Amino acid sequence: MRIAAFLFCLLCCTVALFAQPKAGLVAFYPFENSNADAAGNTANAFQPALNRVYECGVEGKALEFSGANGNAVVMGPANDEFTTEDFSLSFYFKSTNSNGIQYLVHKLTSNCKTDGNLFYIRFRPFTRTLNVFLGEGAKTVNLIGEVPAGKCWHHVAVIREANKVKLYINGIKIQELNTQGRINLSNDGKFTMGNSPCPSVVNQAPFEGYMDEVR
Repeated sequence: MRIAAFLFCLLCCTVALFAQPKAGLVAFYPFENSNADAAGNTANAFQPALNRVYECGVEGKALEFSGANGNAVVMGPANDEFTTEDFSLSFYFKSTNSNGIQYLVHKLTSNCKTDGNLFYIRFRPFTRTLNVFLGEGAKTVNLIGEVPAGKCWHHVAVIREANKVKLYINGIKIQELNTQGRINLSNDGKFTMGNSPCPSVVNQAPFEGYMDEVR
């Protein structure tokens, strides 16, 4: 499997971990009772750091997200990776609430912003559907995938390579779409894990559950 260098094949109780790349790794959050970037850049620590709950995860600990107050905001230069260049983002998640459409990660200029440059990954537990969105004004790409039933943890990887955007779920390529030119995701927002950017919107909810091994 060509993607086995950085993707995971996952079962609920038995987890097989494939090798993860270190070359080019910008930030890594294993959530081992810490808000630090394990790739070594102290400026990439996420906030808030205090009063966080770390539970058993895929490997070691995982970070609990408990709704509107459970977000983790990356503060450092890792935010600058979401521009026009190639990037990959991968993480494990486990949802513990079936309400609404939950934002796993997002990078928006401001709350409730629907135009401009933006990136997000949402999850709808009721239908087990993932939605990956990249947008630059009218130029957008929207990938959809369904996580399998009966699994505790799921691994998600999004890869932007030139004009292609690929979505992998549990090591399987679910969808690949082309864009007309590279979508510029540059904005002044922070990469945020777990929170809803617009909680007043009907059926939109902050993520409740756990995340682990964010790269």
